[in-house]
Amino acid sequence: VLSPSASKTYKKQLKEIDGIENDGNNFNIKKDFLKDKLGDISSILTQARGIQINNPDGTISFKVVDIEPGGVFAYLGVQDNDIITHINGEPITELNQVMSLFGKIGNIPNLKLTMKRAGEPITQNYNIK
Repeated sequence: VLSPSASKTYKKQLKEIDGIENDGNNFNIKKDFLKDKLGDISSILTQARGIQINNPDGTISFKVVDIEPGGVFAYLGVQDNDIITHINGEPITELNQVMSLFGKIGNIPNLKLTMKRAGEPITQNYNIK
């Protein structure tokens, strides 16, 4: 059994990954790391599952489930049952928006995801350097 401070240190070590720095809801991602991870897109797509939710206002959201503990989504602060509602401040209106984002993510400097976690909205900012 670990003391509270030793437990916090241990948990922090588990979430550290070379190429991603995290400070609260702000993430700095090295472009080389991202390029390497996107090179094996099939592996990324097996590290979590997204369930499309059709909202009454015509927008769509994605509930993220089955996140692999050591996978990239966990390191990016996405948790099981998070519901992604906005990309870069805009509501998601079609699946093509998400697919297009995957195609150009290596060429954009910033990404902002807004999601609901336990019913509360949170925003996570990703800076790609």
